[in-house]
Amino acid sequence: MEEEREKEDLVREGLASQGGGMQFWWTGASSSGATFMLDDATNKADTLTLNIPKADLQVDKTYTFQLRAALISNPQIAAAATVTFYVKSQPLELVLRGGEVVTGEGSPIVLDAGGSVDPDGETGDIQFSWNCLEKLRGSECHYVNGTRLPARLHGPVVSLFLSGGFPPLEYTFVVVASKGSRSSFLSTSVRVQMGRPPVPLITPVPGPIAPGEKLRLRSEVMTAADGALMYEWSAVAERSTYALALLPGPDGTLACAGTQQQNLVLREHALVPGGTYTFQLAVRDIYGEGSVQLTVQVNEPPTGGWVQVTLPSPCTATGCSCLLGSFTLRVLLFTPML
Repeated sequence: MEEEREKEDLVREGLASQGGGMQFWWTGASSSGATFMLDDATNKADTLTLNIPKADLQVDKTYTFQLRAALISNPQIAAAATVTFYVKSQPLELVLRGGEVVTGEGSPIVLDAGGSVDPDGETGDIQFSWNCLEKLRGSECHYVNGTRLPARLHGPVVSLFLSGGFPPLEYTFVVVASKGSRSSFLSTSVRVQMGRPPVPLITPVPGPIAPGEKLRLRSEVMTAADGALMYEWSAVAERSTYALALLPGPDGTLACAGTQQQNLVLREHALVPGGTYTFQLAVRDIYGEGSVQLTVQVNEPPTGGWVQVTLPSPCTATGCSCLLGSFTLRVLLFTPML
């Protein structure tokens, strides 16, 4: 009975016992009738276990191997067993990077299938071809300048500037990888917005802030849109023990002017001493949404010191005249936390 196997290192074990002074030898042939050369060092052709590296096997071919066993003392007492198998090819393994994204007309779409592999390891390169379809209308795709894409693109990587829309136009790409008689395919989609999404920036805060001061975060936005921008601030504490109670709050308790403004101002003591917070600003216009983050550290009160007051001489502890004069106040050995 013929056995079907994917191309891999072949290890075939016979069923005869190695005891009793027996000798073994393997022979083999391919479906074309050619003898399959075996040797004792590489293939262990003189043992019960036959080893054949996968590099020695060709896909889409049938092989027959026979194991013969005989008594050393009487070679006429012998037996044989035969196994036949077909080596089938394995499918190409396609790897596709860069899909399932939203981008603007001014940004390239880069799809990369160069990481695809041939499990059989056959010689030659994998060939790639791509086609593109504008999903909503079922039509051909166009570059940002209006020129129609070719029906087929070739190569492991494609980099394109496609026309966008509002709402974004969705494109479906199909890549076909082929090598010899084998082929595999994958599909992915990308959405392209008309124009570039906004790019917000937050002015950095110079060092840790004191918990008793207002936090003021100022932003700038680069946008291609002429209309209004929509802002939304949010914040996440590094640890739950430093969580913000109200951001955004229904009554704007912490954010002085709300969280849907270009700039954010938090009231005094809104942040917990020692906390680390990540603030995010999301900005939306007709071309899409952009966001930016900024991390802010809050200082902690110093520890471990004391305050020393030196009264002027000859003032005494019970005297009152020194209250109207000068005195010395010294802060000693405090350790700052940040």
